[in-house]
Amino acid sequence: RMLPMITPFSRYLGQPLTNLFGVDLGENIDEYSGSIDISGGSIGGASHNDISADYVGTISGNDDTIVLSGQMFGTLLGNNSVKAIDMADFGTGTFNGSGASTLVGIVVEAD
Repeated sequence: RMLPMITPFSRYLGQPLTNLFGVDLGENIDEYSGSIDISGGSIGGASHNDISADYVGTISGNDDTIVLSGQMFGTLLGNNSVKAIDMADFGTGTFNGSGASTLVGIVVEAD
């Protein structure tokens, strides 16, 4: 069984990401309780639109407990002003106490 893909709906990166959902290999979709904290990181690296941030959190759903931590990388998107942030990390975490591969993705769009 693989770790579900988690996609947050939060619009405020300065706060913990909540209102999460996940999809597992059985195509079960469920809300996940808990949160993912985003901290540190930088804007501008190889390109002025590059971004990075650290993340850590414990979430539960579909009768599973998932512990995540790592550093994600992404891009600021938009022409002349930021319209969206797209970040992801393929890393490792724990899934019900066992090591697992993870995918954490964040997409934030401006209204």
